[in-house]
Amino acid sequence: MISTWIRDYLFIPLGGSKGGKWLTCRNLLITMTIGGLWHGANWNFVIWGFLHGMLLVIHRLFRDVVAVRPWLDRALQTYPGIAFRIGITFLAVMLCWVFFHKGSLTTSLTILQHMFTPTVSIEPIPLPNRSLWYMWSVMAIGHLFLLSTRMRQMYWKIPAPALGLSYAIAFTLSLMLTPETDNAFIYFDF
Repeated sequence: MISTWIRDYLFIPLGGSKGGKWLTCRNLLITMTIGGLWHGANWNFVIWGFLHGMLLVIHRLFRDVVAVRPWLDRALQTYPGIAFRIGITFLAVMLCWVFFHKGSLTTSLTILQHMFTPTVSIEPIPLPNRSLWYMWSVMAIGHLFLLSTRMRQMYWKIPAPALGLSYAIAFTLSLMLTPETDNAFIYFDF
């Protein structure tokens, strides 16, 4: 597994987390940047790895800030705090994933620009975009249900064949609502 290899042959030889806070942050950044380079000899992958390294460093530093502020820790442990943490993590990781393709750096920057440039369209939202929101809504509702202890207990009482069938139906619906493109899975190109 690549994560184990990166840990054993990059992070630990650099000193791992034994040299103090700033050396650990440096080691994380170097390790993740090289991990990005492992995915491809392209600036996009290097930037992708570097950004993920920065996210790990920010998380580590923020964790230290929260440790000395109990009121902040309590706020982050509430349902809105958990939703906020999940949302921020999702947004940060998705923005980093813009760079994870074999295209040019210019293409990645154009994608980012379009993500944050408002556009006015009088055309209806095409089905693939709507299907994304439908699936996201179903997943969010499912996760909300499982926040309840009673719902989790009911979930574990559902027979395995019924769960399997429901997962198969959800997967089939996802495939049916997926836009038809000729973009191959990225690892097929390596």
